[in-house]
Amino acid sequence: MKVGILTFHRAINYGAVLQAYATQQVLISMGHDAYVINYLIPCVENSDRAPFLPNGKMNLFIHGHIRSWWLYDSNKCNTLKKRKLWDDFLAYRLRLTESCLQDSIPQDFDAYIIGSDQVWSSYICNGLDPVYWGNFKHPEDSRVIAYAASTSVTDMKKQSPDTLCGLMSNFNSISVRDEKVMSFINKELILNSNYSIPHAFLTIDPTILGGRNIWDTFTSKHSLPEKYILYFAARTYKPNPNAIREKAMQLADKFGCRVLSINFGEDSPEDFVVKIKNAEAVISSSFHGVAFSLIFNKPLFAIAYGDEQDSRYVNLLNNIGAQKMIHGIDEDLDPDIDFDYDKININIERLRTASLDYLTKSLNS
Repeated sequence: MKVGILTFHRAINYGAVLQAYATQQVLISMGHDAYVINYLIPCVENSDRAPFLPNGKMNLFIHGHIRSWWLYDSNKCNTLKKRKLWDDFLAYRLRLTESCLQDSIPQDFDAYIIGSDQVWSSYICNGLDPVYWGNFKHPEDSRVIAYAASTSVTDMKKQSPDTLCGLMSNFNSISVRDEKVMSFINKELILNSNYSIPHAFLTIDPTILGGRNIWDTFTSKHSLPEKYILYFAARTYKPNPNAIREKAMQLADKFGCRVLSINFGEDSPEDFVVKIKNAEAVISSSFHGVAFSLIFNKPLFAIAYGDEQDSRYVNLLNNIGAQKMIHGIDEDLDPDIDFDYDKININIERLRTASLDYLTKSLNS
């Protein structure tokens, strides 16, 4: 079966490109002819990949933004360097179609898989992107499948139930990454809808679904120290922007090793994976920082800020019996925690098996 994947593959974001690659590889391992549809979603093109206008620097000077004008050339150089890291990964790792927009999605697929990642987030997409809700032209006999699509219940409640139900009726099958979202769809939307909407299932993120084997081939250009604690704060804790770094330094003292971070301007997606793989322990407030720590069975300290974004990894850790890995932002970290990966891996395998079963049934129904 020829399968097209629609997701945030062009975002300058580690989790976005790595889950796109994982989805592709899982489908190929299942015997499908999988491609990532090179959809140019406006929100990504206008933010992560905004062009540098010929008169951009002069406009900053004219409008009195002197500091931005002074730093313009340096910022442009750093941005282009960062984009190249991602573009090299896409060119080497993804099977991409020709570039397309909403009205030119390729029509030669037997199935379209939408997700994973926050493709349903109105915050990220500047509204509800129609393509990620299955609202695009496709062959009548093709299937449209949501796999581990993510958003928040708060975001969904911003939309009218009728709008959401109408959009979800575009799908032949639906799975989400967040338990609260699944419950909201099944218990509040479906029961009160006049549309025919598939029951929503809970599935695991593609990075975990693919297992460790697809990541063991990754290599890094960096020469890494023998022992280090890795920290990755994908979002800032506003009361103390250095909180996670400080925790990493305290933990490194107890482990007797160095501290490394993910350097967004220097580290490629492959570097991200390899740095987690070789760390003594990981401290992170990122879903995919958590996910890859689990893949490589690393001592993990998942830092919860107490906001709704925590739920993206808190739910996962609760579902696999890894509650000990969740720590409040003001909590001291104990290096002697027993990380029971024998139990955790059994629970991950249970979720992986159920998720693969969902994909198999969705594609073959």
